[in-house]
Amino acid sequence: MSFLRRHPLDAFRCAKYEIMKARAHGKANVISFQIEPRFWPSDIGPIKPATFRKCGVSCAVTFDLNCGRISVYSRNELTALGKVLRAADHVISYNSLRFDQHLLAGSRIQVSKVHWVDLCDLLRKQDHHGTPLSKAVLRINPVLQPMVTSRNHRRWILEQNQTRLVEKCVNDALNIARLFRHLQSQKLPGLGLIRTQRNVFLF
Repeated sequence: MSFLRRHPLDAFRCAKYEIMKARAHGKANVISFQIEPRFWPSDIGPIKPATFRKCGVSCAVTFDLNCGRISVYSRNELTALGKVLRAADHVISYNSLRFDQHLLAGSRIQVSKVHWVDLCDLLRKQDHHGTPLSKAVLRINPVLQPMVTSRNHRRWILEQNQTRLVEKCVNDALNIARLFRHLQSQKLPGLGLIRTQRNVFLF
């Protein structure tokens, strides 16, 4: 796997090529997605969608479940990110309904045409309460320990530590892909018809 750090237009062209290749082989173009805010929500105001829209974006990561490509986007590359999200057949996310989509909307990224698959929302419908991503992943593999505590996470955001935030974002995007694979194997309603390459190595 390789990190994609190119001109935003090149990133979109590369993603578009992978979409065409996947569809030619009868596979859906499926990416997992994670985003990090520029400001900690509780430092801006009460925890609600209007506050999330003011938090800005620090970085975002997509992971292509067909080819294994990791793409990293800075806050200056959000237009290209929006194009990639809208072009995908499915965007696998965790808590995007209540958080990620508001972050993107606050940065004027059109999200209404994105085909979201929110794993957190699907799990909430099963057990009637939300579960943090770290706990959801630990349920399927105890070896995958959480990368960061909430205290460190907030500190990294306050310090604008891009290296740490990108590392966390990549780790979360991979964990979302792992969780998707697991829930799909467990035949969670809503995931069974999404076809991807099964041999992509999720390290």
